[in-house]
Amino acid sequence: MLIRNWADWFNNERPHEYLADLTPAEAEALHYRHKSSLATVG
Repeated sequence: MLIRNWADWFNNERPHEYLADLTPAEAEALHYRHKSSLATVG
């Protein structure tokens, strides 16, 4: 349970400097929003 809580914190709550201080979950959502908007344009 402890590892699961840490992984959830690391992937959903902790900002990462490499990701412009976004959480991995936020960066993934932004990626897919951008990708889907490109698909509707092109």
